[in-house]
Amino acid sequence: MSVQYDETDAPFRAFPQLNKNRPGYVTRSRIRLTEFAEEYLEDDRFETRMIRALGETRVIGPKEVLESFEFYARTRRRMRSARMADLCCGHGLVGILYAAMQRSVEQVTLLDVPTVLRRF
Repeated sequence: MSVQYDETDAPFRAFPQLNKNRPGYVTRSRIRLTEFAEEYLEDDRFETRMIRALGETRVIGPKEVLESFEFYARTRRRMRSARMADLCCGHGLVGILYAAMQRSVEQVTLLDVPTVLRRF
C-alpha cells in the first residue's frame, strides 16, 4: 500500500523517496542498514554514503539512523549558533551530522551518561 503526502505533512524530510512507499518494517525489525540502503537509497549524496559506511561497520541500527537524520533535517534551519551541544546523545549521530553538514556550526559537544551510571 502506498500513501501519498504533501511536503508539509511528509514523514520523511531527509529521505523523501521513502514517502512514496513507506518501509515500516525498517523501524520495527532487525534489518541491516546495508540492506536498507541498497533497497531504498539509490543516490550518491553525502547522507547516503554515510549510511552505507555506518551499515558496513554495523554500529547503529536503521531506526536510530533514520531518526537522527530526520531530527537533523527538521532542526538544522533553526540552528543559528556556532556551538552545538547534543545532550544524552547515545551514539552521537545527530551531533556528528551537525559537525559534518552544517557550515555555521564550528564546535559540537557530545555528552552522555556512561552505561555504568544508568543503573543508579
